[in-house]
Amino acid sequence: MKKKSFFIGASILAIGGFLAKFLGAFYKIPLTHILGANGMGVYYLVFPFYSLALILASSGISTAVTKMVATERSKFNKRNEQKIFRLAILCSIVVSLILVGLTYLLADTFSFLQGNNNAYLSYLAIAPAIVFASILAVIKGYFQGVENMLPSSISLLVQQAFKLLFGLFFAYRLKDLGVQYAVLGAIIGVTLSELVALIYLTIRFVVYRRKQFYKFYEKKPCEKHEKIRRLKSEYVSKNTAVLYCKNNRRQRIKKKIRCDKYYCENNDCCSYKTLFVKLIKYAIPSTLSNLVLPLSVFVDSFLVVNLLTNSGYSTTIATSLYGMSNGIVSSLIGLPIVVISALSTTIVPNLSSTIELSSQDVVVTKTNFFIKFAWIIALPMCALYLIFSSEIINVLYAGGLSSKVLDEFVFSYKILALSSISIIYNAFLYTFTAILNAFDKPEVPFYSQIIALAVRTLLAVVLVSIPALNVFGLIIANTVFLLISCVGCVLSLRKIIPLRVNFKTFFVTPIVSIIFVSALGYGIKQLCNSVLPSWLVMVIVGGVMMTMYILLLFVLRAFNTREWAYLPIPKKLVRFLPKKFRKYIQPEDQVI
Repeated sequence: MKKKSFFIGASILAIGGFLAKFLGAFYKIPLTHILGANGMGVYYLVFPFYSLALILASSGISTAVTKMVATERSKFNKRNEQKIFRLAILCSIVVSLILVGLTYLLADTFSFLQGNNNAYLSYLAIAPAIVFASILAVIKGYFQGVENMLPSSISLLVQQAFKLLFGLFFAYRLKDLGVQYAVLGAIIGVTLSELVALIYLTIRFVVYRRKQFYKFYEKKPCEKHEKIRRLKSEYVSKNTAVLYCKNNRRQRIKKKIRCDKYYCENNDCCSYKTLFVKLIKYAIPSTLSNLVLPLSVFVDSFLVVNLLTNSGYSTTIATSLYGMSNGIVSSLIGLPIVVISALSTTIVPNLSSTIELSSQDVVVTKTNFFIKFAWIIALPMCALYLIFSSEIINVLYAGGLSSKVLDEFVFSYKILALSSISIIYNAFLYTFTAILNAFDKPEVPFYSQIIALAVRTLLAVVLVSIPALNVFGLIIANTVFLLISCVGCVLSLRKIIPLRVNFKTFFVTPIVSIIFVSALGYGIKQLCNSVLPSWLVMVIVGGVMMTMYILLLFVLRAFNTREWAYLPIPKKLVRFLPKKFRKYIQPEDQVI
């Protein structure tokens, strides 16, 4: 992989995530017209369990596959790589089938406990999607392990597009039978979209195996045939290569060999049992870590409304405040998290390969660079949300907010402004989690988040009960949760690798740059607000702020000479850089 692969992979995942979110948001508009408010309520009853089932069946296994495949790929160990993939597929199928069985057995109980028996058929319809999505996640994990992010991104778009197509079609065709069957049609669309995405990614995987798989392993010399000089190779089947071997000056001999016999040294080939233990060792802590945030949301659903009601608010106002926090603001904060998540996803295979192949000094430099880069990209996203909080709410949600009982618009943009700080902590937490996964410490984020969750719950109970704070107390508790989680990860990471923080380049330069561009952006916004529409002001000012921020980072030298090697500098611009930086940048062959 070339040095720009990290940024290219992250960009592909981020763009795919944004487009998928756009399709998902667009899908809700016509679906609401078909199902109505009651139908949408039934539709969303099944998704908390579905999300939980997917986390249990695939989230940890997918991360483990990414980490282990990247490690084995760096050692040219094809046989282990194949075994890991097979084991992961088998594990995901077994776990997902168990969850499907539980879904069929408990569907009636779930719908009864949720107070709406109309959800029964929806649980039955979405159960097969657990199997499809679990296998899909493992294949995505494999592609991410080989640092090929395009199939994962496209499969996400395929899934959303076919969910829109199938969901609207079946919901419309079945709506005459009643709300229960209209919702069933929409859920069938979800299941079929997962199946279509799985078929697409399976085809991509087969094509990759046949055309690209052995080209990578061709780079490793065949140790058992040291005297044979490879002049040309052709691929005649999945596992066989034809080698043209020169044994004298006049004659060339074609010889077929099994590639997997020569691209896995005996000492490096692990048994299925050993690899299974490693897979479970990585998967379980990652799964538990991924369960913490959904668990906190689950706890909030019981606590917040009751605490607000006990503090003197009516049930209507308490529900509205919780809806603004957990519905409107959470979905908006989720947009920059797409970028952060994309970066963390690419860090795992990239850093895992570096740990296997490079010196300790290179690993330290790259690890510190990833942390600094996450901090630098989180700052402008936080600033944009802080400056444009009222404009964002006005453009997207003003038509659906009321001021009869409570000024929902004012509360929404204030909650969004306060929540913007969580973007920075999320960036650190995702980055630390990815780095610790690369260093074979997936359990550390889980322990940190469990401790943080206990503190968060206690703090939320105290703060939300204060009428003056109300739902803002929940935002403060969330921020403290992220802060404690980050601190726990940092303390553990410092024991593994030295964290070299230059006060000037890490803190002073980025903070001075963001303060300057924020002041500039705020001034331009005030001048343009009375002339241009809000959405156009956000586009213009946001573009100016980002451009100025990037220029200031380079002018003030936020990155040192060694970190320049990891930046996506276009080849044509390299010759214009100072010589002391140019020697570290080799766009053609620099590998990270």
